[in-house]
Amino acid sequence: MTEYTKLRLKLLKVITYFKIGTPDSINIGLELVKKIVWDTSDKLIIGKMIWESFFIELTDSIFYTDKEYLQDAFEQASGIKPGNQVILCNFDETDTMIEENDSYTEEERILKKLLTDAFRCFEGISDDNTQEKEATFRQICLEICKQQQKIPVSPRLYEENLFRFLLNDIANIIINIDIRRYIKDSVLTISPPYRIVGRIGYTIKMDHILESIKSVLESFEGKRWLYVNIHYDNEIILISYL
Repeated sequence: MTEYTKLRLKLLKVITYFKIGTPDSINIGLELVKKIVWDTSDKLIIGKMIWESFFIELTDSIFYTDKEYLQDAFEQASGIKPGNQVILCNFDETDTMIEENDSYTEEERILKKLLTDAFRCFEGISDDNTQEKEATFRQICLEICKQQQKIPVSPRLYEENLFRFLLNDIANIIINIDIRRYIKDSVLTISPPYRIVGRIGYTIKMDHILESIKSVLESFEGKRWLYVNIHYDNEIILISYL
């Protein structure tokens, strides 16, 4: 049984105690909730981020006494209905969200820098300097591919670290950008097996892509907060940030 599933089952157990509604059952529910909320390990694991938001809300009597809220949370945790979480993220290493065990590895820091360097190739790009920019960009993309191989990726999205997920997702987008086509029509087409926000073969305006990449990279540097939308249906998760 995965940690994601264990946490989901704990939420179902907690909700059941609150739905009973007696003083004793509510106290038991609150004690279980506190154990989860106080656990600061693996704060950036995607599955934990989804269910932890419910536990945080359930520390408040406004939520744990609301029958409609409890029923809705129960149906989401049991997989009866899909759910959606919008998480506001700041990946600055000095931020309290980043715990010691979630600090970035050296390989992740290098990849983050390479992505920033690749993005800068689009600054001041024109017909006159396309060849030079393309050569630099392609060299950086080769380094990005090499660096990606050094960073393990979880086969289960809900067990993945959100920072690592975004690093790899942005990397997969960047290495498939054709600078010459960008100069020509400002449109980017992503084909299988590459994906943008969980979709295959998706076409989108290049300026929109670059602005989204900029938002992610700036969130990595702590310069801005990033809205990450997580849609889940039992254990199937789609993540969007564009």
